[in-house]
Amino acid sequence: MDSPPLGQKEGEEAFADEAGDAGKENRRVDHDESLSGGVPVVERRSEERVPKNPWAGCFASIEARAANWQGRQGRCYSLGMAESPRTLSRHPRSLGENRYVYAVLSRRARGISVGINLNPDKVCNFDCIYCQVDRTTPPLFRDVDEGILLEELESVLQRANDGSLFREFRFDAAHTSMRRLSDIAFAGDGEPTTYPRFREVVGDVIALKKRLGLEEIKISVLTNCTVLHRPSVREALVLLDRGGGEIWAKLDAGTEAYYEKVCVPGGAKFSRILSNILEAARVRPLVIQSLFLRHEGTPPSPEEVEAFCGRLSDIAARGGRIRLVQVYTVARRPAAASVAPLSDAEVDALVETVRRRTALEVEAYYGSTDW
Repeated sequence: MDSPPLGQKEGEEAFADEAGDAGKENRRVDHDESLSGGVPVVERRSEERVPKNPWAGCFASIEARAANWQGRQGRCYSLGMAESPRTLSRHPRSLGENRYVYAVLSRRARGISVGINLNPDKVCNFDCIYCQVDRTTPPLFRDVDEGILLEELESVLQRANDGSLFREFRFDAAHTSMRRLSDIAFAGDGEPTTYPRFREVVGDVIALKKRLGLEEIKISVLTNCTVLHRPSVREALVLLDRGGGEIWAKLDAGTEAYYEKVCVPGGAKFSRILSNILEAARVRPLVIQSLFLRHEGTPPSPEEVEAFCGRLSDIAARGGRIRLVQVYTVARRPAAASVAPLSDAEVDALVETVRRRTALEVEAYYGSTDW
C-alpha cells in the first residue's frame, strides 16, 4: 500500500513548500494527543504524579502553584500566534467565556478543530501516565448544561462560517492553509463516550451542523474504546456514520502488561479494548491513534512494538477496517515525571516498522519537551 513519506501528510505539500523545514516542526503537536486536554489554569509540578482521585491532596497546594502560573501568563499558549514548535505545543481548551466548546489549531485534523468537552469535571476512566490534563486543580464546571453547550457550538461554528474565528489572535498568524474549519471533535478532559447522554448530544450536534449548512464538516470522536460496546454508544456511532462522523480509537500497547503500565485503566481489560475496536472497525473504517513514549528513560521494547503490529494485523485479518494509524509521542507536560517523548528518529523508526509489518497507512507526529 502506497504511503506518504514519514512524518508527512497528504495535502500538506503546499504548507511544507512555503514553510520549509518548519513543516516537520509544525507536526509536533495536536490537540488530540491525549484523550483529554484541560484548561491550563495553574502549572503542575513535574515531579508529581496526579492521583486517580483527581482531588486527593490537591487543594492545599493550589495557592503555591498559582504563583507559578502568574509567571507563565506572558508565554504563548495560543496556537496561532506564531508558527513555531513552542506555539504548536500549546492547546488550551478554552475559548472566550465558553464552558464546553473550544477551538484549536490541529495538525492531525489539518486545520482548526472545534472541540466539545463532555467531561468538564476532569473525571476519566483511564489514568494515563502521559495525560496532560491538569487534575491538581478543581474544575471550573462539573456538570454539562447541554443547552449552553449547543449555544456555544452554534456561535463558534457561525464565526467559522463568516471567517471571524480565523482572525482571533490564536489563529491569525497560522498558515493560510490551516485557517479553515476542519472538524468538530468530541475530546476534552475525559472519555467522551462515558457521558450518560452521549447519544443525545451527538444527535443534537448533527442536527445543528445540518441547520447551519455544514454537513460536509466531519465529526470526530476521540475515544479510549472502553465503552463502545454499550448499546447507547453503539447507537451514537450509527448516528455518526449517517452524519459524517469518524472514530479515532486509542491503542497504545500490544500487550496487556504495557497497556496496564501506560494507560492505568480503571478496570477495563485490554481484551475489551481490542474487541471493541474490532467490532467498531467491522462496521466502519477507523483511525487508530497510538502514543508511544519513554518511561523511566526506556522506549517501548522491540517485542512490544511487534505485539502492537500484531494487534493491528489481527484486526485487519478479522474484518476490521483501519483507514489510518497515527503514531505520535509526548508533546506537553505529562502526568508522570518519568515520562518523556521519543526522539524524531525513534518515531520514524516505529512508523516504518508499523508500515512494513501491517501494510497500513501510517503517519508520524513528533514530540517536544518545551513545556
